[in-house]
Amino acid sequence: MTDNYLYLLYLVDGEPTSFPVDIEPSKTIADLKDAIKVKKAPEILTFALSAALALQAVNAQGPPDGKYLIVSATLTGPPPIPVGFNEQGGPTNPIVVGGSNNVWTITKSNPEEYQIILKEAGPTWLTQAGENEVFVSLMPPPPPPARWRLQKQQDNMYSIEAPIKIWPTKGWTLTRTEPGARVTVGIFEFPSPAQLWKLIPVLDE
Repeated sequence: MTDNYLYLLYLVDGEPTSFPVDIEPSKTIADLKDAIKVKKAPEILTFALSAALALQAVNAQGPPDGKYLIVSATLTGPPPIPVGFNEQGGPTNPIVVGGSNNVWTITKSNPEEYQIILKEAGPTWLTQAGENEVFVSLMPPPPPPARWRLQKQQDNMYSIEAPIKIWPTKGWTLTRTEPGARVTVGIFEFPSPAQLWKLIPVLDE
């Protein structure tokens, strides 16, 4: 029988010990956070928290391919205000709250990663991650198309993360909510509301 537990290591009086985390498909990254709190692990070893990435891989409950509005959990509405971009005539544009181009096509690239692009504005625009912000660039861009991990968290919300093999991770973050505020790249251990996103399906007419 397959062992359905993942073991995290932590330090107690300088000595490593471990505790199991249930990795049933119904579990989420938020469940991992709760498990750590319950066990009161005083100091999680950095290398051991690669287990969090393993849990992500086991529980990669991403959305089906399709068209979506992407709305920050911090923007309650109604109506919800999606993030998009306003074309400014150049090859790149920042992703902002209330951008007029906001119907995103989300497509799975491999079992763990997605591409997020926009085709509704004429040419195809690809999402990219800069040092401090998320932006779109015309296809084909100088760098390869960005890929993202869409990790289901809670209440049908997702974190949109860079596919890096380290922990803490980094991903889409919204620190301000007024129209025109830019989506930034934030580093986080577990996503706060500023790093949670609702994906609202858009049906073709």
